[in-house]
Amino acid sequence: MRKILVTLIVLLFSHPLIAKDREAPLSEKQALDIVIQKIKDDALYSAWTKMECLSFLTEEVSDSSIDIAIRENHKDNCPGDPVTAPIVDRFRVLRLTKKLLWYNVIDDAYIDYNAKDIRR
Repeated sequence: MRKILVTLIVLLFSHPLIAKDREAPLSEKQALDIVIQKIKDDALYSAWTKMECLSFLTEEVSDSSIDIAIRENHKDNCPGDPVTAPIVDRFRVLRLTKKLLWYNVIDDAYIDYNAKDIRR
């Protein structure tokens, strides 16, 4: 009976769905990389700025998600008042699934990322 119980426990914790839960959650750097890559791939802000003129700030980290704000950067060759850094957008990356959400100001909620809804 004991051997069966031990075997059952080993099989249970080696099952892929359960093992996935034990993987290390996404780090802040990994979440930031996801946001930056998606912005580049979708040329999200290319109509009005360059990537060098954006700065990225982690606003909140929880067990389930990482919130990142994008601000205008008005330094060096980037136009604008250098003493301001307005928020452009906010994103949330879910730590276990790597799903990207966008903060919709009108709805005051994070919704599924869709570039066509965000184009500026």
